[in-house]
Amino acid sequence: MMQRIEVKVLLLFVLVFITLVAYASVRLFTEEVNGPIVVTNNLTANDEKIIIPVVLDEREFAMEVSDTQETQQKGLSGRGSLCEICGMIFVFEKPSKYGIWMKDMLLSIDVLWLNENKYIIHIVENMQPRSYPKSYYPPSDAKYIIEVPNGTVYDLGLKVGDPVNFDLSD
Repeated sequence: MMQRIEVKVLLLFVLVFITLVAYASVRLFTEEVNGPIVVTNNLTANDEKIIIPVVLDEREFAMEVSDTQETQQKGLSGRGSLCEICGMIFVFEKPSKYGIWMKDMLLSIDVLWLNENKYIIHIVENMQPRSYPKSYYPPSDAKYIIEVPNGTVYDLGLKVGDPVNFDLSD
């Protein structure tokens, strides 16, 4: 009898814990992003990441800024998942025909190239990890590249010529 009670208490504890984790996850990934957020890994100062809000078709995403050669070469490589409102924005010093490849990628993504006026100039949907070593390039110069979860372009109905809203001034 005592063993059954212990099992029931343990099960109740596990259910409460799972519920709290689920609630915290939903709050974390659905709260509005109001400006840059700095996320620092406790191990080293070099792991600091800047997260900014980026609006695609009135939907706000939390985008990790990639503005160094090191972070741009790595991109989202090695990540096993990406929340549905998360992504990465590559920021380049000057416009050019920057390419993207899927080296060491574990998940499929949609990729948007933007001109310096923040309009979509090229889209590749459902870019697959198995496509490596193929590289993808825009037809004209881009200043920004955005990587978002696979299916985002379709879900939002994004197309070439659409504006993208973000602010890098902070």
